[in-house]
Amino acid sequence: MAMFYSRSNRLFQEYSLDDYLRQIGNSLNEALRNIPLSRIEESGEEALTKELFGQFKISAPVIDEEKIDIDAKEADIEVVPELGFHDEPITVRGFVIIVKIPFNGNGEMFNFSASTYSPSGTPEGEVEAGNLVLNYETREKDPEKIKNLWKDDISSIKQNLSWIERDIEAFNATLEGNIKAGVLKRKKDAENNKSIIDKLKD
Repeated sequence: MAMFYSRSNRLFQEYSLDDYLRQIGNSLNEALRNIPLSRIEESGEEALTKELFGQFKISAPVIDEEKIDIDAKEADIEVVPELGFHDEPITVRGFVIIVKIPFNGNGEMFNFSASTYSPSGTPEGEVEAGNLVLNYETREKDPEKIKNLWKDDISSIKQNLSWIERDIEAFNATLEGNIKAGVLKRKKDAENNKSIIDKLKD
């Protein structure tokens, strides 16, 4: 009989990080296409490149294991009997446990799957106001066995974050160069377009 239950959503599965990075690249290209020539001339190519890099650079969230908050209370929970002629749940007395893990950074990243992932699946959890929240229900009586559940989940979360961070680092590594090339191209195109417009007015 399963002893632990969660009522949250699976982490790191809802969206593809690769698709997200591609969307950022498309947004960057659109931003570059719409930069007026006057802005490039006023800001300078180097300063504008740094500004856009700061705007489009992304990072993985970092969890703070030192500040984990755990709330546990006695409660009625539903379980499926191990023996019997039906699989309908029954109500028993157990514990409801809420584990809140503070994090810094973009909480959206907990919804993305990296290019590397575990076939065994991911933990369940929710993102709420700067905290990653894990919810459990159990009839287990051994505190250490209960603690091991979220310790295992946290290990899995850290592993998934490391895979996300690796993909992001690869994206950021080429970002500044792509922006610099894009600014130079936009400047050249804008100058050519200005020249054509000036000639039309002659």
